[in-house]
Amino acid sequence: MICRNAANRVGSIAAGPGTLMAVSAPLREPGVAPARAWVEFDLEPADFADSAVYHRVKLGGSMDSRTLRRNFAVGLLAGLRVVWPILSILLVLIIALGLVVGLLEGWSIHESIYFAFVSGLTIGYGDLAPKSLLTRALAIAIGVCGVLVTALVAAIAVKALTAATGDGEKREFEP
Repeated sequence: MICRNAANRVGSIAAGPGTLMAVSAPLREPGVAPARAWVEFDLEPADFADSAVYHRVKLGGSMDSRTLRRNFAVGLLAGLRVVWPILSILLVLIIALGLVVGLLEGWSIHESIYFAFVSGLTIGYGDLAPKSLLTRALAIAIGVCGVLVTALVAAIAVKALTAATGDGEKREFEP
C-alpha cells in the first residue's frame, strides 16, 4: 500500500489481518520536521474487513469502541494470567495478616478480613484500628501488600490499554 503525507512524500505501509501498521520508508526527509496534516492510504475495505488495522485506518487512526473494549479485555486477562501467582500470593498474605491482626485484637473473622482489605486498598475507614505496636506493624505490612496489588493491576491495565489502542508503536507520522 502507498501512503502520502501533507507534503506529498510517499512511504509504503505493510498491513494485514492480525498485524499492525509498519512504516517501511520514512515519510519525511532527515532533518526535516514531519508534516502533520493528513495521511492518505490506498486500502481496499474487502482486503482487511476483519482486521483491527482496517478499523484503525478506516476511522482515521482510531478503532470503534467495541473492538477497543474487546482488545483491552483480552490484554487484561492475558496480563492477569501472567502475574496471577504473584497476585494470589499477595492476596493470601493480606488475608493471613488480617486474620493475625484480628486474632490479636479480638475481632471476628469477618471483621479481620474486612480490616485487611480496607487497609490493603488504602481506604482506611477508621472503624477498626489496631491498638498494639505489633498489630500496627502488621497493618503497615498489609498496606504495603495492598499497594503492590494495586500497582500490579494498574500496570497490567495500562499495558492492555496501550496494546489495544496501538499507542506502543513507534510512529513516523501523526495520523
